[in-house]
Amino acid sequence: MQLNLKVENNTNISLEAESNEEALEKLLWPSKVLRGISRFILQMVSAGLSQDQLMQAI
Repeated sequence: MQLNLKVENNTNISLEAESNEEALEKLLWPSKVLRGISRFILQMVSAGLSQDQLMQAI
């Protein structure tokens, strides 16, 4: 199946998937990555890393 999306700046995005579940997974993947990065940064800050140490860890 093919899903066509039009986003705010009128850019068309096509997504091909075998099922609704696969399409949903592909759409949610970027937000899962950002959540993982946010969690990592929060853990490093909670561990007491300085800003320089945090930048090196990233």
